[in-house]
Amino acid sequence: MCKSNWKRTQMLIAMMILLVSGLAACGGGGGENENAAVTGDAVSSESVQEAAPADIPAGWTAAEFNDCSFAVPGDWNGDADAGVWWPGEGSMAMGRPATSLHTGGMPMLQGASFEDRVANRTNNALENRRDFTVAGMQAVSGNWTIRDKKYVGVFIKEEVSADVAIAHFLDCRAPVADFPAYEEIFNGIIATFTP
Repeated sequence: MCKSNWKRTQMLIAMMILLVSGLAACGGGGGENENAAVTGDAVSSESVQEAAPADIPAGWTAAEFNDCSFAVPGDWNGDADAGVWWPGEGSMAMGRPATSLHTGGMPMLQGASFEDRVANRTNNALENRRDFTVAGMQAVSGNWTIRDKKYVGVFIKEEVSADVAIAHFLDCRAPVADFPAYEEIFNGIIATFTP
Protein backbone atom coordinates (compact mmCIF):
# COMPACT_ATOMS: atom_id res chain seq x y z
CA MET A 1 0.00 0.00 0.00
CA CYS A 2 2.88 2.42 0.60
CA LYS A 3 4.99 1.66 -2.47
CA SER A 4 4.71 4.50 -4.90
CA ASN A 5 6.07 5.97 -8.07
CA TRP A 6 9.68 7.12 -8.46
CA LYS A 7 8.85 10.84 -8.14
CA ARG A 8 7.17 10.28 -4.76
CA THR A 9 10.14 8.22 -3.59
CA GLN A 10 12.51 11.00 -4.60
CA MET A 11 10.42 13.54 -2.71
CA LEU A 12 10.45 11.40 0.44
CA ILE A 13 14.21 11.01 0.28
CA ALA A 14 14.58 14.77 -0.11
CA MET A 15 12.39 15.22 2.97
CA MET A 16 14.59 12.87 4.98
CA ILE A 17 17.73 14.75 3.92
CA LEU A 18 16.11 18.01 5.04
CA LEU A 19 15.14 16.38 8.37
CA VAL A 20 18.72 15.30 8.99
CA SER A 21 20.04 18.74 7.99
CA GLY A 22 17.49 20.50 10.21
CA LEU A 23 18.29 18.38 13.25
CA ALA A 24 22.02 18.87 12.72
CA ALA A 25 21.56 22.65 12.45
CA CYS A 26 19.63 22.83 15.71
CA GLY A 27 21.80 20.31 17.53
CA GLY A 28 18.99 17.76 17.60
CA GLY A 29 17.88 18.79 21.07
CA GLY A 30 15.15 21.00 22.41
CA GLY A 31 15.83 24.18 24.25
CA GLU A 32 13.78 26.76 26.06
CA ASN A 33 10.84 27.95 23.93
CA GLU A 34 11.60 25.38 21.22
CA ASN A 35 8.74 23.04 22.06
CA ALA A 36 5.83 23.11 19.64
CA ALA A 37 2.52 21.72 20.79
CA VAL A 38 0.77 19.29 18.50
CA THR A 39 -2.65 20.86 18.26
CA GLY A 40 -5.23 21.35 15.54
CA ASP A 41 -4.92 20.22 11.95
CA ALA A 42 -3.65 23.47 10.44
CA VAL A 43 0.06 23.38 9.64
CA SER A 44 2.41 25.50 7.60
CA SER A 45 4.05 23.81 4.63
CA GLU A 46 7.33 23.99 2.78
CA SER A 47 7.98 22.60 -0.67
CA VAL A 48 10.63 19.92 -0.85
CA GLN A 49 12.92 19.92 -3.87
CA GLU A 50 13.65 16.65 -5.65
CA ALA A 51 16.93 14.99 -4.73
CA ALA A 52 18.84 11.92 -5.77
CA PRO A 53 18.01 8.79 -3.76
CA ALA A 54 20.06 8.31 -0.61
CA ASP A 55 22.64 5.60 -1.14
CA ILE A 56 22.87 2.80 1.37
CA PRO A 57 26.09 3.42 3.29
CA ALA A 58 28.87 0.84 3.00
CA GLY A 59 28.42 -1.93 5.55
CA TRP A 60 24.70 -1.25 5.95
CA THR A 61 21.84 -3.63 5.07
CA ALA A 62 18.55 -2.89 3.32
CA ALA A 63 15.44 -3.65 5.38
CA GLU A 64 11.71 -3.54 4.63
CA PHE A 65 8.49 -3.39 6.61
CA ASN A 66 5.00 -3.12 5.09
CA ASP A 67 6.61 -2.32 1.73
CA CYS A 68 8.45 0.65 3.26
CA SER A 69 12.22 0.44 2.92
CA PHE A 70 15.21 1.78 4.84
CA ALA A 71 18.75 0.69 5.75
CA VAL A 72 20.40 -0.20 9.05
CA PRO A 73 24.04 -0.79 10.02
CA GLY A 74 25.19 -4.32 9.13
CA ASP A 75 25.53 -5.37 12.78
CA TRP A 76 21.88 -4.55 13.56
CA ASN A 77 19.26 -7.29 13.92
CA GLY A 78 15.52 -7.02 13.58
CA ASP A 79 12.09 -8.51 13.84
CA ALA A 80 10.54 -7.85 10.44
CA ASP A 81 7.12 -8.97 11.71
CA ALA A 82 7.16 -6.28 14.43
CA GLY A 83 8.90 -3.54 12.41
CA VAL A 84 11.66 -3.20 15.03
CA TRP A 85 15.47 -3.26 14.52
CA TRP A 86 18.28 -2.83 17.08
CA PRO A 87 22.09 -2.80 17.31
CA GLY A 88 23.98 -6.01 18.10
CA GLU A 89 22.51 -9.17 19.54
CA GLY A 90 19.19 -9.32 21.30
CA SER A 91 15.58 -10.13 20.72
CA MET A 92 12.05 -8.90 21.25
CA ALA A 93 11.52 -11.46 24.05
CA MET A 94 11.35 -8.68 26.65
CA GLY A 95 9.74 -6.07 24.38
CA ARG A 96 11.28 -3.39 22.19
CA PRO A 97 15.01 -2.96 22.95
CA ALA A 98 15.96 0.34 24.60
CA THR A 99 18.07 1.38 21.60
CA SER A 100 16.12 0.61 18.45
CA LEU A 101 14.07 1.83 15.51
CA HIS A 102 10.38 1.19 14.94
CA THR A 103 8.43 1.72 11.75
CA GLY A 104 4.82 1.17 10.83
CA GLY A 105 1.56 2.76 9.89
CA MET A 106 -1.42 3.93 11.92
CA PRO A 107 -4.73 3.69 10.04
CA MET A 108 -6.98 6.73 10.13
CA LEU A 109 -10.66 6.29 9.32
CA GLN A 110 -12.87 9.23 8.36
CA GLY A 111 -12.78 11.85 11.09
CA ALA A 112 -9.47 10.69 12.59
CA SER A 113 -6.84 13.39 12.94
CA PHE A 114 -3.23 13.12 11.74
CA GLU A 115 -2.33 15.55 14.52
CA ASP A 116 -3.87 13.19 17.09
CA ARG A 117 -1.79 10.30 15.72
CA VAL A 118 1.40 12.38 15.98
CA ALA A 119 0.47 13.59 19.47
CA ASN A 120 -0.33 10.08 20.68
CA ARG A 121 2.88 8.57 19.26
CA THR A 122 5.06 11.36 20.74
CA ASN A 123 3.17 11.61 24.05
CA ASN A 124 2.48 15.30 23.25
CA ALA A 125 6.21 15.97 23.67
CA LEU A 126 7.33 16.76 20.09
CA GLU A 127 10.25 19.24 19.99
CA ASN A 128 11.92 20.91 17.02
CA ARG A 129 8.72 20.23 15.08
CA ARG A 130 8.96 20.76 11.36
CA ASP A 131 5.83 20.70 9.16
CA PHE A 132 6.17 20.26 5.41
CA THR A 133 4.68 18.44 2.46
CA VAL A 134 6.16 15.64 0.40
CA ALA A 135 4.59 14.90 -2.98
CA GLY A 136 1.43 16.60 -1.71
CA MET A 137 1.35 14.61 1.54
CA GLN A 138 1.41 16.26 4.96
CA ALA A 139 4.56 15.40 6.93
CA VAL A 140 5.92 16.18 10.39
CA SER A 141 9.36 15.53 11.86
CA GLY A 142 11.03 16.21 15.17
CA ASN A 143 12.32 14.67 18.36
CA TRP A 144 10.79 13.90 21.73
CA THR A 145 11.58 12.35 25.10
CA ILE A 146 9.39 9.84 26.93
CA ARG A 147 10.58 8.85 30.38
CA ASP A 148 14.26 7.93 30.01
CA LYS A 149 14.28 7.53 26.18
CA LYS A 150 14.99 10.17 23.53
CA TYR A 151 13.46 9.73 20.05
CA VAL A 152 13.86 11.24 16.59
CA GLY A 153 11.37 10.49 13.85
CA VAL A 154 9.12 11.40 10.96
CA PHE A 155 5.39 11.01 10.23
CA ILE A 156 3.79 11.11 6.77
CA LYS A 157 0.05 11.18 6.07
CA GLU A 158 -0.97 9.15 3.01
CA GLU A 159 -4.56 9.56 1.78
CA VAL A 160 -5.64 6.10 0.63
CA SER A 161 -9.23 7.05 -0.22
CA ALA A 162 -11.76 9.73 0.71
CA ASP A 163 -12.47 7.86 3.96
CA VAL A 164 -9.13 6.28 4.86
CA ALA A 165 -5.59 7.56 5.44
CA ILE A 166 -2.43 6.10 6.94
CA ALA A 167 0.01 7.89 9.21
CA HIS A 168 3.35 6.26 8.31
CA PHE A 169 6.14 6.64 10.86
CA LEU A 170 9.75 5.76 11.51
CA ASP A 171 11.25 6.58 14.88
CA CYS A 172 14.62 5.80 16.44
CA ARG A 173 15.23 5.85 20.19
CA ALA A 174 17.94 5.37 22.80
CA PRO A 175 18.28 6.04 26.52
CA VAL A 176 18.80 9.79 26.99
CA ALA A 177 22.42 9.32 28.14
CA ASP A 178 23.23 7.12 25.11
CA PHE A 179 21.36 9.14 22.47
CA PRO A 180 24.34 11.33 21.38
CA ALA A 181 26.34 8.18 20.54
CA TYR A 182 23.55 6.96 18.22
CA GLU A 183 22.30 10.27 16.79
CA GLU A 184 24.40 10.12 13.61
CA ILE A 185 23.35 6.50 12.97
CA PHE A 186 19.68 7.38 13.59
CA ASN A 187 19.85 10.28 11.14
CA GLY A 188 21.45 7.95 8.58
CA ILE A 189 18.61 5.45 8.99
CA ILE A 190 15.97 8.17 8.61
CA ALA A 191 17.72 9.47 5.47
CA THR A 192 17.27 6.05 3.81
CA PHE A 193 13.56 5.66 4.74
CA THR A 194 11.22 5.51 1.74
CA PRO A 195 7.55 4.80 2.46
